[in-house]
Amino acid sequence: MKESVWNQLGSPLINSGNILTGFGLSKTHVIGSFNSTVTIDNQDFPVKINVVPNHSMNFDIIIGCNLIKQANLTITPDSVIFSMPQTEMSDASPESFVFAITDDIPKIDIGPEIPKQTRNDVDALLVSYRPNKIKTTDIELSITVTDDKPIYHSPRRLPFTERDIVDKQIDEWTQNGIIEPCSSDYASQVLVVRKKDGSPRVCIDFRKLNRVLVKDHYPLPLTEDILDKFQDTRVFSTIEIYVMTFSMCLLTNRVAHIPPL
Repeated sequence: MKESVWNQLGSPLINSGNILTGFGLSKTHVIGSFNSTVTIDNQDFPVKINVVPNHSMNFDIIIGCNLIKQANLTITPDSVIFSMPQTEMSDASPESFVFAITDDIPKIDIGPEIPKQTRNDVDALLVSYRPNKIKTTDIELSITVTDDKPIYHSPRRLPFTERDIVDKQIDEWTQNGIIEPCSSDYASQVLVVRKKDGSPRVCIDFRKLNRVLVKDHYPLPLTEDILDKFQDTRVFSTIEIYVMTFSMCLLTNRVAHIPPL
């Protein structure tokens, strides 16, 4: 605290003779100190306040570690909130944890026998890689049904918040060329489900349509056989297929089977 501010308070000082060290190892002699209570955000914190000459700092008072160690600080882009630590956690109050905050690029271990230049080239390739977005592939999906009787549902009732989510998702898919408007006698319900992280996902309920589909009997490979082929592999890459349902084009004469409602 600056000496001029302490003069307005008039609290009795205890001559400590301490020396405070600041930025650049600059030293400041403490005139004295006194005990008081500081109230921040309706919370009282008992602290020992040191009084220093006016030329030592530009602010009237600086909060030190002796106060910060007593509080929990919640820092947002707009404010800093002080609160008293909770000694007991109740079942109703959630407990928050921060495990790691980092911008570091993970190191890829591709083996010590690989030449250094090759390892550097692989690292540079992974760092600079940006997935290119494409609209179509060379594969078209054909949907075959057992009869021509249309499959349709009445619209599912959605809360207003979920309606907004569905509308925004449809607009995004339309703008990106993933879906397009159509008119059909077939109609499946749209619903919103929550992912593991709590974010919404727009889904279409095709269960009723699936009952009349003619399944393809092409033999699929066994997962175990595929994994056995990777036993000598050292480097793996994973690709997340965004919106798996729309990753292939439909034959033009089969588009009418899957319009959402």
